[in-house]
Amino acid sequence: LSTKDSEFGENSDVKIKLEALLKAGFIVVINTGETWERVKQRIVQYINKDLRKNLIIYLGDGSRKIKFTGDQENGDESGDYINEYQTAIEKEKVDYISGTLFKKVLKSWETKCADAQKSDKGFIGKHQERFVKDGKLVSPDIDTEKEGRSRFGDVTKIAIHNISSPQAANKGTVIKTDIRNSIVEEIKEEFRSLCWDLQVNIGGKATIVILKRGISKAVPIKDLVQRERVSLKHSIFVGDEFREGANPAGDLSVLSIEGINIIAVNKDQPSVTPGVLKGGAGVEATKQLMECLLQAHQDFKGKNNTVHVEAIPAMAIEAVMKKLKKNINDGGMSEKYSPRV
Repeated sequence: LSTKDSEFGENSDVKIKLEALLKAGFIVVINTGETWERVKQRIVQYINKDLRKNLIIYLGDGSRKIKFTGDQENGDESGDYINEYQTAIEKEKVDYISGTLFKKVLKSWETKCADAQKSDKGFIGKHQERFVKDGKLVSPDIDTEKEGRSRFGDVTKIAIHNISSPQAANKGTVIKTDIRNSIVEEIKEEFRSLCWDLQVNIGGKATIVILKRGISKAVPIKDLVQRERVSLKHSIFVGDEFREGANPAGDLSVLSIEGINIIAVNKDQPSVTPGVLKGGAGVEATKQLMECLLQAHQDFKGKNNTVHVEAIPAMAIEAVMKKLKKNINDGGMSEKYSPRV
């Protein structure tokens, strides 16, 4: 699910369908790299408090788990949710990374950007417009989860944003100078010299992500099985970062989990990792899947009076996946989600 303001709100299709799934008894899991504040403001606040008991949120690429109790009238500050687990980065490491290390990153980035402007072949390095404001390059910044520290007591994820790499263009030829990967290697070397158990990954277009070693979006899947007794056969993981070069701790990590149904909704469908089901592009494809699940649920509910109501969501998921796989195997993507299954 996207956390963009324009795609989620009180009357949005995604919100309406998500609430319908929760009401029908589906467990909805948001497995994201975002912070609690962002997810709360852009998604959770719009979800009816009586339906939140079936909503589980994993933040920071699986480093923090939030569940809802339904005890309070407001889900803001007063106990409607609980921080069930977290994998925190030690305070002294957070302080070092946000201070000394970030200064090194800034200096390295500035030097590399300046060097990228030069070339013995006459290339001139230019940054994408999104990283230029008022004619000046947007400098990197660091997010150490200040709201997470004050609310939960610990930091589980650190993100360094705007590590942009200029593109050198000459007569239509584009050469990417990958500054970000170079800085990632420098940070990894720093952590090795300090003997710190932290991992460093890329995220998005120009972000570097720092987590405790072993944390990834696969961790929540394992937690769902172990603590929530969720059946992977009757689960669907939907992600938009199944592609070469994506964050290995993100969607790609879920490929290591056997038995779960995975659907890729990458905006660039041809880039989808081989072997992963292509489900269409972006939020629209996700909404279509949600609609199909709701229709399947309605079909089973109307036809099977002898089936326990709690079993219907699992039956709906199984039927939808069977239909999806058949349509893809038949070579047709235009009917990948039939409104009737």
